[in-house]
Amino acid sequence: MVTNQMMRDVLLDEYHMFKLYGTKYRFVTVEKSLEVLSHVHSPEVFSNRESSLELVTKELKNEDLDRNKDVAKLLNVTFKQLKTRQNQTDSFRKKVNERKKANKQITLTLVKK
Repeated sequence: MVTNQMMRDVLLDEYHMFKLYGTKYRFVTVEKSLEVLSHVHSPEVFSNRESSLELVTKELKNEDLDRNKDVAKLLNVTFKQLKTRQNQTDSFRKKVNERKKANKQITLTLVKK
């Protein structure tokens, strides 16, 4: 089960990343997402993009539709990523990590014409 705290932790990571390296628009989108999340009892509402947009539109009445869609999408994608992570078995995660380690690091080489 995805919890508000799990969603909050992921969004706070993005908040700090965008604060340092992102655009102002993306930073504000994450801020608004945290604001909406603080008014929700269960993050299950974010399992579907339409219900997510409906809730975001109610909470952020003064924002334009594009901003509301971006906030709804961020909340929906964050929820789905956490749900997917929870459904992965330990053996699957172990296999993925082994494959990552086995793959050689890709480096780019400058080729002159």
